[in-house]
Amino acid sequence: MIVALALVVFVAGFVQGAIGFGFPFIATPAVAMLLDMRTAVVMVLLPTLASVLDRKSTRLNSSHTDISRMPSSA
Repeated sequence: MIVALALVVFVAGFVQGAIGFGFPFIATPAVAMLLDMRTAVVMVLLPTLASVLDRKSTRLNSSHTDISRMPSSA
């Protein structure tokens, strides 16, 4: 069962990385097929929160260059 849970998390994480959303939509019902619904929601909640918090911290710490501050090439 641990291998099946790891496979579900891997596939859901792959979809999340490829298209930007989908981890909880894929992982929750798939884990619920293996475990009861309450356990599935709690197990999916923690990686989902970690993913959201990681994306927010990455956006806050990224160094995007403001186009208006770039020197013109003309």
